[in-house]
Amino acid sequence: DNGAPRRTATSLLTVTVSDTNDHGPVFEQNEYRLRIRENVEVGFEVITVRATDGDAQSNANMIYKIVNGEGVNSGFEIDSRNGLVKIRVIISGNVKGQFFIHTPTGAIDVINPLDYEMIREYNLRIKAQDGGRPPLINGTGIVVIQVVDVNDNAPMFVSTPFQATVLENVPIGYSVIHIQAIDSDSGENARLDYCLTDTTPGFPFTINNSTGWITVSTELDRETT
Repeated sequence: DNGAPRRTATSLLTVTVSDTNDHGPVFEQNEYRLRIRENVEVGFEVITVRATDGDAQSNANMIYKIVNGEGVNSGFEIDSRNGLVKIRVIISGNVKGQFFIHTPTGAIDVINPLDYEMIREYNLRIKAQDGGRPPLINGTGIVVIQVVDVNDNAPMFVSTPFQATVLENVPIGYSVIHIQAIDSDSGENARLDYCLTDTTPGFPFTINNSTGWITVSTELDRETT
């Protein structure tokens, strides 16, 4: 004070700086790309997506969501606590809820089997939201899931039974009938090999294993056949 003698007093002042939610979530990758086989089991773990936030824990708790073009959380469900991603339902895309994301954990699950022949690629947009007030949102995360074909479709003949008539005096090598089959798989899984079964020695016909054409391999004789 200003008296005589002058006297002083001291006091301890503590200033606490409170965190404000000034850092938005940031994905570890803007785009995740992966390939999975179409025959993975329901619940198969696909990928873990993660986002970080520079704020304090109360403002940095994450909630993950998968949104489609209209901003609706359909298709996947994600778990916000750890960002774990799995597969779930696959019908015809996110619009009908093929994938489901658990909001608390960030886990994406498969709820129905995948089918490469129906949908070969899924493009999921992921949204991360922190726990601040107001919350900050990052909707730039992308997960591209490419479905890999497996040999899960048997060949099917385009017509059965096949029938043909041939004259007995046709030359060897004469093309009798074209056997055709189709396979819904892709690549090597759809390449077909043809063969004749239950034939006996001297059987007068042969089949081209690549084209399916049946041709005459020996002279024909109606009277001895």
